[in-house]
Amino acid sequence: MWTLLIGLWMVTNSPLGGEVSGRVYDGETGLPLPGAVVHIPELNVGTTSDTSGAFSLDGLPEGEYVLLVRMVGYRAEKFKVNVGTKPSSVKVELYPIVYRMAEVVVTALREETLPKSPEFVSRLSGRALRERAITLPDALEGMAGVRVRKLGGLGDYATVSIRGSSSQQVRVYIDDVPLNDAFWGGVNLGNIPLGMFSRVEVYRGVIPISFGGSGTGGVVRLVTPKLGTGRYGTVMSGSFGTIGAFFLTSRRNALFGMEYLRAENDYPFLDDNGTRYNPEDDVWTRRYNNDFSSASLLAKLSLSTEWTELSLWNVSIRSEKGLPGVGSAQARYAHLKELRSISGAEIKSGPFEAELFWSRYVSEFRDLYEEIGLGRQDNHNVTDIFGMMTSLRS
Repeated sequence: MWTLLIGLWMVTNSPLGGEVSGRVYDGETGLPLPGAVVHIPELNVGTTSDTSGAFSLDGLPEGEYVLLVRMVGYRAEKFKVNVGTKPSSVKVELYPIVYRMAEVVVTALREETLPKSPEFVSRLSGRALRERAITLPDALEGMAGVRVRKLGGLGDYATVSIRGSSSQQVRVYIDDVPLNDAFWGGVNLGNIPLGMFSRVEVYRGVIPISFGGSGTGGVVRLVTPKLGTGRYGTVMSGSFGTIGAFFLTSRRNALFGMEYLRAENDYPFLDDNGTRYNPEDDVWTRRYNNDFSSASLLAKLSLSTEWTELSLWNVSIRSEKGLPGVGSAQARYAHLKELRSISGAEIKSGPFEAELFWSRYVSEFRDLYEEIGLGRQDNHNVTDIFGMMTSLRS
């Protein structure tokens, strides 16, 4: 009786197989390596190391085996392990593979006016820009990584985000002058026409140092035409009372351009009369007090002597827009007026360069009959931005 019980105890407490465990480290840094493949080819068993570099293989028959450890980017290592009744522990160090190649030199040419930098940048310029769109949001739509949010048609409020960022994280520049609002950081792109600009640039990821590292989400830069670009103009018309005209003339030392846009935006829509879930009182009607107009001016002047060159420029955009409010209770008199004026002066004398700029943004919002918000609104806001940049060229 006692002999039988002792025999059963020895059988039930004997191990089912041997065990090999250990950790995998980077041989240079000493840090654990997660995801390393640990394999015993003779037994066709294996596993991977966890986040701390640890691994374990159990249920192994007794004997001597080769333990193969490998990981992408590292040299594979082999170890002999003896599997017995007691667990075996192994410390594995893997060393990175260094591929040595001959020097590779890539040489290419591109336009001198474009920045030679490693930023991710998309550009739209020339005829492609003028034929593609008449406002900035239209031009930005479809560009890689760019999403435009618009509240309506021509002139309606529009913002841009780059690679999932918010509109407040995207910086907008005309040449090198920032446009972002001082209060909440965003820029209304809906009232910025394209006729004043020769190129639109969108920077994603790494921001050029010329922008001061601002714009964690990206940068949209509007580039004005250079002197001596000749003369050209366009006239357009569209639905819902949309008309537009642009003209630019430029000589070696002077440039002048002007643009006018207007739209009634009286498009039809389905008015639910404030009863969203009752379609019986829905009627088709037209949007009113949704008109938009803008007038823009661009001027540049260059004066030079034997040692000094002085450049002066100004971009002014004035717009006015009706605010119709919600569909079921349209406002008839609420209006928003905006004026954006940017002036700059640049002087070059030998290796010295200096640039001064002044940006003014004026907005007037009037809701005298309390059609949109609570209470009578008659707001007038002015934002001024001054800046200076200097540099020395070698």
